[in-house]
Amino acid sequence: MEPNIPNLRRWRDALRTTKRPQGRGDLKKRPVTEYMSARVMGEYALCCLGIWCDLLVQDGVLISKENKFGSVMFGWPDKDWDGEGAWASEVELPQGIQSLLVPEDCESGDVEILYVPDLFGRDGGPMRISAISANDLLGLTFDQIADCLTWNYRLDG
Repeated sequence: MEPNIPNLRRWRDALRTTKRPQGRGDLKKRPVTEYMSARVMGEYALCCLGIWCDLLVQDGVLISKENKFGSVMFGWPDKDWDGEGAWASEVELPQGIQSLLVPEDCESGDVEILYVPDLFGRDGGPMRISAISANDLLGLTFDQIADCLTWNYRLDG
């Protein structure tokens, strides 16, 4: 099976055009502060995979729920809240979401693997890294991650 190029392009384009702030450590979260006995909610920040999940919520493929700390979890609409694999944590994708981008048996690996063309691994080739690590640890911007997707999956054209 091949990567789902239309979905990868859609994710890449959403990364390039979003006006949402980029977050780290959670798929989607907004800061919650207590101010004079009232809870004040800030603007949502998303990681690169949170952008993908938000697109799937817009399409009705996933649903989301927010906890009292401002973190959002994503899940399948036909599963119970506590169903096995129905809900991921605030930092993980629900089961099966990766296959909508890159099938598990695809030669290029799963969706979390990116080859970063400007960084080099020990073998002298492009560094292989997860999208989560690119976002959270390396601090790549949404545009830089979109560039990696374009390069890795040959999304031009």
